[in-house]
Amino acid sequence: MARLPRFIVIILALVFISSVQAQTSKSTSPNKTNTVSNTTVFTTSNSIEAYFGPKATDDKTSVFYHLLRFFDSAKVSLYGSAHEIDMIAVAEKLIERADSGVDVQIVVESRRLTLPKNSASLNLLKYSKVKLIADNKKFGLMHNKFFIAD
Repeated sequence: MARLPRFIVIILALVFISSVQAQTSKSTSPNKTNTVSNTTVFTTSNSIEAYFGPKATDDKTSVFYHLLRFFDSAKVSLYGSAHEIDMIAVAEKLIERADSGVDVQIVVESRRLTLPKNSASLNLLKYSKVKLIADNKKFGLMHNKFFIAD
């Protein structure tokens, strides 16, 4: 008797996966994927972009370069989540956007807020209009890295 429900679950899972793959192949056909060295950019018709890969910060195909340009695109709000903010240039750009009237709020891993390596950028943010929110998880890491503008 226990084998029959397990078999049904497996069949349903396979049907679901096939359905998702079919929908994905249909919905991603107008999307564009570009690969430039180690950076992969996925662009959809809804202006969602994802960047991957290590690059030099001054490389115009780097994640860092596009992150700062994305921050510049925010006119009303810039909300995000980051494991830590350890780059002064990122902190300065967030402050610049907040000073220009953009509502900037960032959730940060609470244990990373007190690390010495993050103190320079976090001290800048602490005395700015940027709202830093410590995650309140008691277990595990908050290891997200994403931003949403406007």
